[in-house]
Amino acid sequence: MDIIAYRTQADRGSITLPAGTRTILAVRDLITFCAQEVAGESHSTHHDTPDSAVGALLERSLLTPSEGVVGLDIALPIDADDPDPLGRLTALRLLHGSTAVRHAAYSSDDDAFEQILRQGISPTSGEVLAELAGPGETLAFELGFHWSWLMPRRDVTVQFPPGAGERIRRGGRRVEPAPLPPVGVVEGPVISLSDDPSSGRWHIKVRGVLVVDGAATGRTRLVNVSLGDSTNYEAAITAHRNGHTVRAVGTVTGSPAGINVTAAGFTVADRTQM
Repeated sequence: MDIIAYRTQADRGSITLPAGTRTILAVRDLITFCAQEVAGESHSTHHDTPDSAVGALLERSLLTPSEGVVGLDIALPIDADDPDPLGRLTALRLLHGSTAVRHAAYSSDDDAFEQILRQGISPTSGEVLAELAGPGETLAFELGFHWSWLMPRRDVTVQFPPGAGERIRRGGRRVEPAPLPPVGVVEGPVISLSDDPSSGRWHIKVRGVLVVDGAATGRTRLVNVSLGDSTNYEAAITAHRNGHTVRAVGTVTGSPAGINVTAAGFTVADRTQM
């Protein structure tokens, strides 16, 4: 028999029932999916239908928990009188698919996953492989391929580092970049100041018209401004004392909308507000 050895680097000798069930189902789905692909391509040499070929393979395959670490051994049958046994072809398909997905997950090419799709690797392979990374898809894991002496090959191990499951899941669908937050500007006198550690430090209120992404949002009102540091706050105190105009630029937040000033986003004008 060919042995596919699944191992995870979980630092415990046992796992929860839901996590264990998830892993077993993912292993079953991965073997089943690879077998269905192979049987669909070459069923005429095995059985009358791909479904019957896959069903017969699964019935003869064995599942054994590993010792010492969290993992499973899946034994796929090899028939000595069959030159292309479905079990061997299934294992080879899994080896090819897992290697390609592992490479794509860490490739610098933006279209790495699109490339393996063009090679015939189904996105389903990546989705099920991500499941093997455990809850949260963050655990490191590996798939070892140990071949039957009836049809010997060199053993191979495909390793997936911590976080590979998340990278695979993201790679399977293109993620649009988050929109940039709106930028607000307000200019006017400082009406009040607040430096209460319990409710937020270095806050002021500026009387003016809030402009968001270049468009005025209404009439003159008191706009909340978070200054971000003591240097800006000291400048605001001086501006308030002297009646100088200030200008605050930053990201828009809260309701009613206020401003969190960006670096160098708070300035004091020389002129006095009349």
